[in-house]
Amino acid sequence: MKKQTVKLLLCLTAGVVTALIVAGCPSTDLSGVHKGNLDPWVQWAQVRQDSLAHSSNPLLEWFGGDSDGQVVDYQYVVLLKDTVEAYGGAA
Repeated sequence: MKKQTVKLLLCLTAGVVTALIVAGCPSTDLSGVHKGNLDPWVQWAQVRQDSLAHSSNPLLEWFGGDSDGQVVDYQYVVLLKDTVEAYGGAA
């Protein structure tokens, strides 16, 4: 085949592929009711009781999930018993 014919076929093929991709893309018009962000859930798997009496950080094991995303990290705060009780919690 001549170089011009090959170039023409390549251009036509590229055009057809581009047209198919654009035609296959969904509309950007999103309809429906927005459900909002759902909170992730986290549960403690195991907290070793003997490690709570030490001054260093205890080993905490947890698991969790997020139905509309993923749990990337978590944060926690260590509160003293007096502080928990001052806010009405049971330590």
